[in-house]
Amino acid sequence: MKALPEFRRQRQRWLAGCLALLVLTLGAPVGAVGGFASGTEDPASILDFDERQATLIEARIASHAGKVAEAMVLYRKLRKSFPDDVNIRVEYCTFLLDHRQYALARDELTKLFRDDPTNPQAQRLQARLYWELAQYGWSSALYGRIVEYDPNDAVAWSDYAGARLNNTQWAEALANYSRVLELDPDNREVRRVVYEIHKQYGPRLDVGFDRYDQTDEDTTTDTWSLDWSSYVSEATRLSAKVRRIELSGQEQPVVGSLNEEINDGLLVLTHRFDRRWSATAGIGGYNGASSDTSFLVGGGVTPLPELAIHADYQKNRPWTDPAQAVRHDGAFDRLQLTLDWSDGKRTGLLIRGEDWRYRLDEADPYGRERTVLGILSLRLFPDPEIVVGYSYYRSWFDYERDDYRPLVLVEDQAWHGVFGSFLHRPWDDWTWGVSGGWRYDHIRNLDGWYIQPNFNVFLANRLELFGMYEYSSESTGAVGGESQRFQITARVYY
Repeated sequence: MKALPEFRRQRQRWLAGCLALLVLTLGAPVGAVGGFASGTEDPASILDFDERQATLIEARIASHAGKVAEAMVLYRKLRKSFPDDVNIRVEYCTFLLDHRQYALARDELTKLFRDDPTNPQAQRLQARLYWELAQYGWSSALYGRIVEYDPNDAVAWSDYAGARLNNTQWAEALANYSRVLELDPDNREVRRVVYEIHKQYGPRLDVGFDRYDQTDEDTTTDTWSLDWSSYVSEATRLSAKVRRIELSGQEQPVVGSLNEEINDGLLVLTHRFDRRWSATAGIGGYNGASSDTSFLVGGGVTPLPELAIHADYQKNRPWTDPAQAVRHDGAFDRLQLTLDWSDGKRTGLLIRGEDWRYRLDEADPYGRERTVLGILSLRLFPDPEIVVGYSYYRSWFDYERDDYRPLVLVEDQAWHGVFGSFLHRPWDDWTWGVSGGWRYDHIRNLDGWYIQPNFNVFLANRLELFGMYEYSSESTGAVGGESQRFQITARVYY
């Protein structure tokens, strides 16, 4: 029974000797090792380790090796043996946060604050705890107190900015990051974040062109678009969207050729009440082959950091798929509900349900379509990014009348699909990739495949170009069949 403690003492002396040798070899100051030696002592005194220091080293080794249970036992032993040692208490809290033991970390920090309410390390750990629990408002408040205590702490200013950014306070976050760059002008990571904030929240203009060819219907839909958006306050974004849609098709018996145009415009206001809730409202209209006034409303909630839920309703929108719908002044109303979940690392799940109500000849109800889409994805590698997944798409279309069917649509389809994507970023300003997959409709006994190469290029930090081409041997659209799509968009940040 006495052999175990003796073996433990031998192992502790061996660990102490190894650490001392490492310090002497690297030439590091002794005071940097765990913060327990003064740095002015004779190097030989490094070997004079007591059981407390050796146990602390063992706990660190176990923690870095992922042996959480073993490290937990050692840290608890240290806490019990040295209840008033603030350094051990701080390191124990850091260990608990590193391994997501949030309940234990909260309890330890509460005790530490009770005994030492002004401890700056404890304040940082408490702010980190709030951050990791997605309580960004509390985290921001603590970081604000920390930078008041030390206004030249660049790391604290950076953490303060990150907490504010996650709390949707992007303007304040931008000011905090500016302070970081005053203290640390060469911080490339902060410069990148500042640039991303300007991209996401600054005014921008998108100019785009989209061509969609439906082979079976023998039609082409060209869409020229101009989208402008800018934040009018920290929480409110105003967007203006203008589209010119040109639809053409070959000569057909009875109906002749298709050559129609639609001009469409929308003004949309999006407001974020807080980190979780947002709302959208818009009004617009279209004219040309048909005309009407459009409305849209929507809302979103993020109940969990990993989950976003969004719903929107659109009223009186132009119906252009299939293209022949414009001959009959086609329009639709759509209700959509989306759930988007991600673990933030590898796995994602998207579920979307839609209810479409179609009309022809301005007010005549033509039919109702209900759709369900589910996508499960798994990221295998981060760089280059490789993602694989499974998808399921189901749609039902019910005609309003049996004696009036100028447009023949797919009434029932259910597609199972597997897909993969590859995305590579050889340089900071250039990304290219390709995605593709195979799918099978078990109701109609059809299968098809698709492929989509794409690219993204940044020019002079103010211009972004995006392009893609997609070929589908059997589309999931309103009429199905072979289709092709080409799209290019230029985005200007200013």
